[in-house]
Amino acid sequence: MTYLKKMKTCFAASALLWPLPLAAQTPETGIASLQALSVEALRDRDYGGALDVAARIDCPGRANGAEGIILGHESDGLDLYARLQLPDGAAPESGYPVVMFLHGWVGAENAPGYLFSCNADGYYRDIINAYADAGYAVLMPGFRGHGTFNDTPAEGIEWVQAWDNGSYLSPVFYAIDALNLLAVVPQIGDLGLVVAGAPVTVNPDIVHVIGHSQGGDAAAMLLAAVGEGAGNGLAVTSGSLWSSTYVDRFTQLDTYHAMESTTAAFYSGDGTWNGTAIGADGSVNPDFVFGYPPSWIGTMNPDDWSWQADYWARSASVRAAVETQLSQMYGAINGGVADMSSLTWSISADKDGGFTVNHDPALIGPMAAIGAHDAAQYMREPLHLHFSDRDFYSFPEWNTAFCARVNAAGGACTAYEYPGTTHKLGVADAEWYSPEGTEDGFAVMIERDLALFGG
Repeated sequence: MTYLKKMKTCFAASALLWPLPLAAQTPETGIASLQALSVEALRDRDYGGALDVAARIDCPGRANGAEGIILGHESDGLDLYARLQLPDGAAPESGYPVVMFLHGWVGAENAPGYLFSCNADGYYRDIINAYADAGYAVLMPGFRGHGTFNDTPAEGIEWVQAWDNGSYLSPVFYAIDALNLLAVVPQIGDLGLVVAGAPVTVNPDIVHVIGHSQGGDAAAMLLAAVGEGAGNGLAVTSGSLWSSTYVDRFTQLDTYHAMESTTAAFYSGDGTWNGTAIGADGSVNPDFVFGYPPSWIGTMNPDDWSWQADYWARSASVRAAVETQLSQMYGAINGGVADMSSLTWSISADKDGGFTVNHDPALIGPMAAIGAHDAAQYMREPLHLHFSDRDFYSFPEWNTAFCARVNAAGGACTAYEYPGTTHKLGVADAEWYSPEGTEDGFAVMIERDLALFGG
């Protein structure tokens, strides 16, 4: 049985009980209850706030001019930024249709200097330009703490510092920021913007939502929050999630840090790599997580490693990696959630050499209610899922299972797998990761999504 299948969310007699250090919380970043972060709570609350033009910045790569418009908007009392990239031609009579693009992980260290992909090259720049070139007004939420313009940083960096960790809760706050921005899309036409000599207007009834990676996690929650029967009055037209995640926070904890901190998470039973848990001698690695580490490891030959040797030795084992994230999750929640201050967890050894995580029963229900993994019944708008067959952040089976749940609930989901591609759904330099003949998924995804949006 694989490591992931053996992880349990029960509270039992423990072989090890860890101390629970507090996270770097402040009164401003504390929340009353995890219930406020549940999909049901997101569906039943109000969104909105003021919107204005904060700055105009150079965004190389546009066909007609290089200007990107930085908007200022409010989100739950925080002053944040968002990028608006407009098409080169004048808006149609009904206004530009809108694409809202939710970007992936930036991290607390880099968030204040985030430039919203207004640079000379870059993956997100190409995504934004592709949709702007197709006639869409592209709106890119920066999220709390992201970006600094006119020497004024976005507010909320303390939220990133407090929650962008092993709690895996920061995407919920980013979803809230995106929902507050979605609520003020109709105000874009009141900003006095002009393109090709004509006033800028947008069509608030046509908003397509795209998210990549961590932004896909937030976008999935946004789609669930505005979906069938939501009480907040918001709606979107369709969605597309790139390399996203559709599992609960405990499964994320079991998976991600181990894959990026120890070779034990992806080696086979004989201590070598072949993409499976089973070694050449038939031995099985009981802690195997997933067959492919990130493509940027470069080579799977340890004799050729330099920095890799230190990077993938940050955790002595999968268990040690999981313990690190458990300490972060429980520390953040004990320190930042008012009605949860003394939660505990434990790990016990299994007979076959693996281990079992035992979660505090008081945390199991509230954490299960956070995220879109169990909210497929609300997603009735057309939906695309794009994913690789070898991306540990977005397991293929997570995508196909979630899409099946959406369709079973009456939705219209299509799952697209791009064999041999990376987390960005491109082709890796290393042939062990992307075999000869692997096709880059970028242009195909754009084409498929534009067909979805146009249809």
